[in-house]
Amino acid sequence: MDLSTIIAKQKRIKTWSEFLEHIEDEGLRLRISDDLKLLRNSLAKCWEAQEITDSDRENIYDIERRLESSNELARMATHRSRAS
Repeated sequence: MDLSTIIAKQKRIKTWSEFLEHIEDEGLRLRISDDLKLLRNSLAKCWEAQEITDSDRENIYDIERRLESSNELARMATHRSRAS
């Protein structure tokens, strides 16, 4: 991952943040919000250092996996509530 990748990941944060507004489950919304903050902070740290260590890379990928999983749960919950 290079520094240009950070810019793309920041765009994903924006997309996830916009979706966050539509999540009805308070616990899930809080978990996603917390992970978004962690991801923002990790990306900012890398940007300021102008380098991405292996540890940073692993941490960022881990947070992204959690966000993807949580967002999928939120989409399924939203779909179920609309179908009811």
